[in-house]
Amino acid sequence: MKHSSILSFGGTSAQGVGILYVLVAITHFLLPRDQLRGAGGVTAAFFQSLSGSSVVFSAHYWTVAILSFLTIAVYLGLLSLLRDHLSGPLCWAAVVGIIGAALSMVDFAYVGVEAPRLARAFSGASAGAQSVLVVSGIPHIDPCFFASALMGIFSLIGNAVALRHRLLPRAVTYIGLIGGVALLLVFLGSLVRSPRTIDVTVGLGGLIIGPVWYTWVGFALRRASRSAAGATRGRWCREGVGGVGDDVNRGGCGVRGPMDAL
Repeated sequence: MKHSSILSFGGTSAQGVGILYVLVAITHFLLPRDQLRGAGGVTAAFFQSLSGSSVVFSAHYWTVAILSFLTIAVYLGLLSLLRDHLSGPLCWAAVVGIIGAALSMVDFAYVGVEAPRLARAFSGASAGAQSVLVVSGIPHIDPCFFASALMGIFSLIGNAVALRHRLLPRAVTYIGLIGGVALLLVFLGSLVRSPRTIDVTVGLGGLIIGPVWYTWVGFALRRASRSAAGATRGRWCREGVGGVGDDVNRGGCGVRGPMDAL
């Protein structure tokens, strides 16, 4: 039953992530341009804008943190679905993807708290102190969305394996492969300081690829969970285990046991 539990939990988490992806895309486009640190970096305008209003910024960053937290469960569920086809590259990619999701969760949660605090300090600081804050920026673990690249690697390899062995619908795996490329582009857009690249990939991933892939995979994992649970019950019925417990189990399989007389 452990396998079915992993699939079920991963499927439920995937459906939650699908919803959160939409919220990430919406809050991203609601953010003032000066608050998009991924492309423009941290500037005086960033702190000035954030000190004026940080509600959307905090909502965006905490949504990504929660999304990343649930993504770990989705990756474990997908890995469980692929358990009969494990290989060195797939296991490596799964570990890399989980590290990426954890890195994203910690980084976005930290920046979501620390950036508004520094912005408040910036607004009341002297000109010299403001210059120091701008140069120092915001301390964070992942300055260039490297976590997106790590998750993109697992998305590419995991969906490729699922496509090869027909464990997910072909359309879903194609969408997942496109999503893996989009995650890599978020990382590259941050590296080259390209707001347009990030906007396009976040919009495409948040409004289309993410919700569709995660929701569809969520249904697939939950369906696989029910099949796995049914197969386990069937095996118990065929094998049995002596004693009263066996009678009870057989009663659940359609064979009358002592408990049925009660």
